[in-house]
Amino acid sequence: MDEDDALCTFDWDQKILPEEHREPQSAYFGKKGMSVLVGSFAWKDPVPRLARTTITTPSHSPPTYSTESYIGAITDAAQTELDTLSAGEIITKQFKTDHPHIKTLHKRTDNA
Repeated sequence: MDEDDALCTFDWDQKILPEEHREPQSAYFGKKGMSVLVGSFAWKDPVPRLARTTITTPSHSPPTYSTESYIGAITDAAQTELDTLSAGEIITKQFKTDHPHIKTLHKRTDNA
C-alpha cells in the first residue's frame, strides 16, 4: 500500500432501536429502528520515521498506519443495495474531504 492508498470496508451495524426500561426480549425483536452503516478506513502514514539502532547506523522503522471510522445513520432503511450505495457515497465523500492526499481507495466487503 502506498501513502496515497487507503483500504475501506463498509458494513451494516445493529439497528438503533427505541428502548423501554427493562423490556422483555419478545418486545425487542421485530422493532423498527434507525439503520447504521459503518465505513472504516486504514492508510499508511505519509511520513516515514527514522529510528536509530546504533549511534552510527540510522534505519527506517516499519511503517505506521492510521485508521478512522465514519457512521451513517438512516431512518426507515431496508438495508438494500441502493441504501448501501447511497450511505457509502456520503461516507466516502466525507473521507475524501477529510483526507485529500488519498488518491486510491480499495474497497472490501463481505457481500452479505
